[in-house]
Amino acid sequence: MALSECTAALRRPFADSEVSRGAFADYHALMNGTDLSQALLGSRREECQQLLETIAPDQRWKSLVDRIRLAWDAAAAQGDPYARLVVLTRNWTENTRAPDHAQAQDLGMQLLNIDDPSTLVRLAPRMRAFGQFPEAWTLAACDLGYDCGFSGPIIMRDCLLRGLCRSGDYVTELERDTPPVIWSEIQVQRARILELIRGGNLRELFNVPPPRL
Repeated sequence: MALSECTAALRRPFADSEVSRGAFADYHALMNGTDLSQALLGSRREECQQLLETIAPDQRWKSLVDRIRLAWDAAAAQGDPYARLVVLTRNWTENTRAPDHAQAQDLGMQLLNIDDPSTLVRLAPRMRAFGQFPEAWTLAACDLGYDCGFSGPIIMRDCLLRGLCRSGDYVTELERDTPPVIWSEIQVQRARILELIRGGNLRELFNVPPPRL
């Protein structure tokens, strides 16, 4: 959804350690039609402007976080299933509401399309709240045909949004950056995800806690 792309892009200027140097200038450039705006948001720049109003340069970083949070809340209130899942899992991790496992499974099932591996990539960040590695979901998407190559969307997005411009494909770079013990656990979950998908047991993907491996 557009909100996912907008919030990810708007966080990008603050990913660097030197937040005070040009961060808000970068933010305004992003929202006001410069080359950076075009690179990160493309045709959705105007949509992002409507979702998140421009923040004055003298306002604090927390103001942006609050606006992003309110934007997700508003989208969830309007019934968007991904936004509802964002808010639901956020409430779990913040311990502000008891987990509603059945609702989480229902939302996951609405959002998952096994014929479109990009839906696994989209769901991946939310799966940490389910006790699963987001990386396992992304790797499973790679196995199912998602472009995880050097010029694919994952590598390009990391370069644009996070300033992490890699020299290899996603799988190679992830393995290099991940401790061996964690990498092994990710591989086990990756295999289990593929097994459940290929076996048609999709609802089990969203078990909380996750299936015993």
